[in-house]
Amino acid sequence: MNSDNIIEYNLDIIRLVKIYLSYKWFILSVFLIAIAIAFFYNKTAVREYSATVSFYLPTEVSEGSVNSYMRLLPTQSSGIDQLFEDLVFSRRLLVMVSTDLNLKKWYHTPTNDGLTGVLKGHLEFSKKNAIYLLTFSSPYPILCQQVPLKVLEAVDVLNMELELTPKRQLTRIIDPPQIPSSPYKPNTRFTYVVACVFAAIISLLFPLVYIYIKKLLTVFRANAKIHHNKR
Repeated sequence: MNSDNIIEYNLDIIRLVKIYLSYKWFILSVFLIAIAIAFFYNKTAVREYSATVSFYLPTEVSEGSVNSYMRLLPTQSSGIDQLFEDLVFSRRLLVMVSTDLNLKKWYHTPTNDGLTGVLKGHLEFSKKNAIYLLTFSSPYPILCQQVPLKVLEAVDVLNMELELTPKRQLTRIIDPPQIPSSPYKPNTRFTYVVACVFAAIISLLFPLVYIYIKKLLTVFRANAKIHHNKR
């Protein structure tokens, strides 16, 4: 890069800085509005809490027991993982849980199908190495603790009633769920970061686009005036 290019480059930067300084109040207003929207969203959004129970499942189950279970549900199960997951998300178990915890008063849903839908949508079953995790999310912190425990209890009840496995207690709790003290949604910090990034994009682009359009309109009017004078 030669000296002439360097000088021209520096002049372009200075010109750009002057443009943004001339729009400083607009840029400040955009940031303030974005932060206000983020603040309003964080204050009004529904709080979502979650709690997780970690537990252990037996690694083996008798072939006859699994086959008897497969005849009860349309899902083809293979192994203890699938057996447990099918039990957790079966309608019978979810109705048991919603009835025992009286979820109708919490979610104001009169039908069992509505309550089972709520449970299915907010229950998450996963595995980390040899440890199993069951997570429940809800706007109500106490339910985040109660639902996973009640689900494991219902699994053992169905296991005994239907004689799915030789074991009377299918699950062994390692870490019980705790009542969450703070929500995981909305993510306050993330919301403010998104708002500031969005404001920065608008602040950087709008002045340049506005000036460009203004120049185009000026050229268009000048050409129209010349064309009119020629007539």
